[in-house]
Amino acid sequence: MGNLIEGRDNPSLNPAQNKIDWGRFFGGRRALLAYALIPTILFFTVFWIYPLGVGFIRSFTDWSPMSVRAPEYIGLENYERALSDRQIGIAIGNSVKFAIFTVGLRLALALPLAILLTNLWRGRSFFRLVYFLPVVTSVIAAGVIWRFLYLPRNGVLNTILLLVQQVLGVSFDLPRYLQDPNLALLSIGVMSVWRWLGFVIVLLMAGLSSIPVEFYEAARIDGASRFQLFRRITLPLLRPTLVFVLVTEIASELQVFTEAFVMVSRGSGTSLGGPANSTLTIVMLFYQSAFRNFEFGYASTIAVIIFVIVATFSIVQLWLGRRRWEY
Repeated sequence: MGNLIEGRDNPSLNPAQNKIDWGRFFGGRRALLAYALIPTILFFTVFWIYPLGVGFIRSFTDWSPMSVRAPEYIGLENYERALSDRQIGIAIGNSVKFAIFTVGLRLALALPLAILLTNLWRGRSFFRLVYFLPVVTSVIAAGVIWRFLYLPRNGVLNTILLLVQQVLGVSFDLPRYLQDPNLALLSIGVMSVWRWLGFVIVLLMAGLSSIPVEFYEAARIDGASRFQLFRRITLPLLRPTLVFVLVTEIASELQVFTEAFVMVSRGSGTSLGGPANSTLTIVMLFYQSAFRNFEFGYASTIAVIIFVIVATFSIVQLWLGRRRWEY
C-alpha cells in the first residue's frame, strides 16, 4: 500500500502529472491565442499596413523611379492637382457607373437563378458548374473572346442583327460596341456580369441553403403565397449574404481595370480609357500615372483616393446592412 501511495505521488511514475500544461507555460489560454495570431498580424502588417503607410507617405512627395534623386516632399500639391484634374472626375464617375450597373444587373440575375437552382432536384450540380465555368476562365482570354463578339462587321452579335434585319425587312445602324463612347463601358459591363454571375449564384445558394425549411412549411400552412414567402422569409434571412455580396462586389467593380484594358485599350487600338475617356476608370488612371508617366507620387495620391472611395462605399453598405428593416 505504501508503494502504491508513493508511486501515485511520484510525478515520474504518474504520466498524467508529467503532461505539460502549455497554456500555463505560455501564460494562459488567452496568451496562447495571442501567440497563434502572430502569423496573421505579421501578414497584414507586411502586406497591407506597411504598403498602405508607405503609399500614403509617398503621396506627399514628387518621386519617379526613373530619376536618381530622392523623393522630394511637396506637401499637398498632389492632392491639389488631383482635385483640379478633370480626368479624375471622369474616372471616378465611370467607375461608379460601372459598379452600379454590373452589381445591380448581376444581383438581379443571380437571385432568381439561385432560388431556381436551390429548388431544383435534378441537375443542380451540372447547372452550378455551367454557371461557374466563366469564373475560372482567364479574364484575358474572356476579354479577347468578347472583343471578337463585339466586332462591328464580322462579330457574332452584329451578324445576328443582320439576320434579324433580313428576316424582318427593317434597316437600322449596327452598333459599334467598343468604338462607341455611349456603349463601350456598358459593353465591358455585360462581359463582367457574365464572368462573375456564377460566383454570386454560388454565394446566394449557400445563403439560401442555410434557411430552415420549416419556416417555409409553416408559412405555407398559414396560406402564404410565393411572393410572401420571398418577402417575409427569404429576403430577411438572406440579408447577411446579400450584404456580403454587395460589399465585396462593389469594392471589386470600383477597381475594374483588366477587362477595360484588354477589351478596349489593347484590343481596339484606341488610347488608354478610350474612346473619348468613356472607359477610363480610376485604377486605369493610377496605372497611367505610375507605369506610363512614372509619376509615383501622384499615383500614390490616386491610390489613396481609391482607398477612400472603396472604404466609404463599404462602410455605408455595412451600416445599412446592420439596420433593422420591417418586412
